[in-house]
Amino acid sequence: MASITLNNVWKIYNKSIIAVKDVSLICEDGEFLALLGPSGCGKTSSLRMIAGLEDISAGEIKIGDTVVNHLRPKERDIAMVFETYGLYPHLSVYDNIAFPLRVRNFEDDDIKERVSRAAGVVDLEGILDQYPSALGDGQKQRVSIARAIVRDPAVFLFDEPISHLDETLRRRMRAEIKHLQATLGTTMVYVTHDQIEAMAMADRIAIMDYGVIQQIGSPTDLYSDPANLFVAGFIGEPPMNLLPGFVENQNGKLWFKSNGFGVPLKNSKQVQVLQARANSGVTLGIRPRHIDSHFDEVPDSTGMELYGLEPHGEYNLLTFKVGDELLLVQSGAGFYPEIGQTIYLQFTDNIHFFDNETQESIFHKQGVHNG
Repeated sequence: MASITLNNVWKIYNKSIIAVKDVSLICEDGEFLALLGPSGCGKTSSLRMIAGLEDISAGEIKIGDTVVNHLRPKERDIAMVFETYGLYPHLSVYDNIAFPLRVRNFEDDDIKERVSRAAGVVDLEGILDQYPSALGDGQKQRVSIARAIVRDPAVFLFDEPISHLDETLRRRMRAEIKHLQATLGTTMVYVTHDQIEAMAMADRIAIMDYGVIQQIGSPTDLYSDPANLFVAGFIGEPPMNLLPGFVENQNGKLWFKSNGFGVPLKNSKQVQVLQARANSGVTLGIRPRHIDSHFDEVPDSTGMELYGLEPHGEYNLLTFKVGDELLLVQSGAGFYPEIGQTIYLQFTDNIHFFDNETQESIFHKQGVHNG
């Protein structure tokens, strides 16, 4: 096993297209780190540079204590699992798993032992004599993972390995890959565009956008304390409500106002900081589950007309309009109003505020909110 360190790494294509911009991060020995972001954000380029499949334009990459900038992929002690399985159709499951050992001239007895162990880890013992054409998608991906395991590498690199599977298979493979990492204790870097996937599996997540790391932290940290508007909008399902507006001092009480919609601010620590921003632009962020909904008016509530309703089994997702923005509210399954009905909304203290110019969180890491 080994750690992975990126120091001020850049990737520039054709001398002009910046795919990765001055990225520095550490994936600790035995850690499961996810690189998360939308298509084109630089996460796959970062992974391919770690693997040695792409040259770095500037900076330094270390695996363990070794600088690997100029080492070939086979010299880096890594194994990579791709979205496509890359299985040899004319070889059995056993021979597909054994292939990387045979090209390295391992002894037959060692190959047999390693294949048996790898197959056992991903539950393939009963199908070693079958061929890829007879396998389902989940089984094929397990074969590709076993082929990576069999070499006993210091580092595993996963590039969107389950994004093409249906939801049921993705859920199962998430559990299997997480169990695999816990069992082997091997360092893993996992690229995905799916925030649910990253939140469910990773010890820490590095969120990227436009080649820049926006925030690194545990799933809980990113959910409860997003560093900026991008992270706030990207993490969480249903997504966080983000309402641009301004802070106003009204009759000695601080309010957030947006398109005729107002929220009284009650968190004393937030009020103390926001007093200095009275009449200035901010964006309020609040998760749908942190807004209480009532049929009757209650203290510090705002009446709004229900615009839409989506039943989700254990909860209903209510939709309201604030100017051109949609406000989402997560209510209990038993709360079932009609479209057009006035509902009274009460915001809890779990509110985030972001600077409209910098898009940075005003209270990041200050313990002012509980997200």
